[in-house]
Amino acid sequence: MEYLHFGNASGEPLVILPGLSLKSVMNLKDLIVSAYAPLAKNYDLYLFDHIEEEPEGYGIADMAKDTLNAFDRLGLDRIHLMGVSMGGMVAQTIALLAPERMRSLILCSTAMNTVHGDPAVFAEWQMLAEQRNTEALAAAFGKSVYTPSFFEAFKAPILASCSGATERDFRNFLISLSAARAFDVSEEIRKIACPVYVLGAGEDRVLGTQAVYDLIEALRCAYDIYDGYGHGVYDEAPDYLDHIAAFLKGEKTFRLAMKHIYGDGVPEDNDLAFTLLTEARALGHMEATYNLGVCCHYGCGTDVDLSKAFALYLESAEAGYGKGMELVGRFYNRGIFVKRDRTQAERWLKNAMESGDPDAVEEAKKEWSVSQ
Repeated sequence: MEYLHFGNASGEPLVILPGLSLKSVMNLKDLIVSAYAPLAKNYDLYLFDHIEEEPEGYGIADMAKDTLNAFDRLGLDRIHLMGVSMGGMVAQTIALLAPERMRSLILCSTAMNTVHGDPAVFAEWQMLAEQRNTEALAAAFGKSVYTPSFFEAFKAPILASCSGATERDFRNFLISLSAARAFDVSEEIRKIACPVYVLGAGEDRVLGTQAVYDLIEALRCAYDIYDGYGHGVYDEAPDYLDHIAAFLKGEKTFRLAMKHIYGDGVPEDNDLAFTLLTEARALGHMEATYNLGVCCHYGCGTDVDLSKAFALYLESAEAGYGKGMELVGRFYNRGIFVKRDRTQAERWLKNAMESGDPDAVEEAKKEWSVSQ
C-alpha cells in the first residue's frame, strides 16, 4: 500500500483516506501536497492509496484492516482520521475496529450505507468500467461528482487523470465500487465515540443528500453542509480545509455544544452539550475546558462536582484562557473550593489582566481591588 507523507513532522498525525478513483492517487502527488498545504503547516500528514491489486470480494472491512496494518508498520498510534467518499466508509470502519487509535474522525461526502445513492450513477460507472471505456467513464464520473460549471472548467485535467488506465485499474475500480455499494454500518455506527465532524453537500448525486443527515443524526456531531455543491465539494469549496482546521482545534464541536446549552437553532440538550464539550476539550479547546468547569460547577449535563469544576477551571487557566485565570484568581482570593492563598490569587489575577480578554481583564481588575 503506497502512501504520501508530508507536512509538519512534529505535529499530530492526520491520516487522509481518498475515495474511489480509476487510477492511483499517487499519480497526483504534487497536486495533493499543494492542495493540503493549509493543513500541512500544523499536522503530520499521511495520505494512503488503495492496495495495488484488489482480490475478488475485497470489501470495505478488508480495506480498513489493510490500512490498520499499514498504520502498524509506520508506528501510527493515535491519529486524526479524515475519509473522503469511499475513504470515509473505510474511516468509519477503522473507528469501529480500533477506537483506541482515534483522536478524531472527519467524514467528507460519505455515508453509513448507500441506500440514498443514485443507482443509475453506480450502474453507469459499472457499465463503462466493464466496457473499459476510459474517456466515457472519466466524463460520467466527473459529471456525477462535480457541479456542471466546475466540470466544464476542469474537464481536460479530469479526463486526463484517467488516461492510460490499465486492466488492473479497471478491475480494482469495479471491485471497489462493489464494496462501496455493499457497505452498511448503520447498526454499529453509534458506537463511534471519538470527536466527529461531518462535511456534506446539499446536492450530492452520488450518495444522496439524505445520507449526510443520517450520519449527523446517528453521530450527533459537529457538521457543515454546503448548499449548491455536489459530491465533490471537497475539491470545489475554497474554504473546505478551513472548516476542517477549525474542527481539529475543537472550535466546531465547541460551538455546537454551546448551541445545545442555549437551544440556539437546535434542541436544548445539556447532556449532549456536556459530551460535545468533553470532545472539544480532548481536541485542546481551552474555552470548552472552562465551560466543562461551569457544567460541573452548576450541574449542567452532569452532577455537581466542585472539585472537578475547579480542576477544569485551573486547566483552562494554565492553557492561557483569560476567564479561567480570572476565576482561579478569584477563588484563591476568596477561598472558594480551595484554601485561601493570596500569592496564587495575585499570580492568576495578574495573568488575567494581561490576557487580552476584555471581560477577564475587567473582572480581574475588580477582584484585584478587593484583594488590596
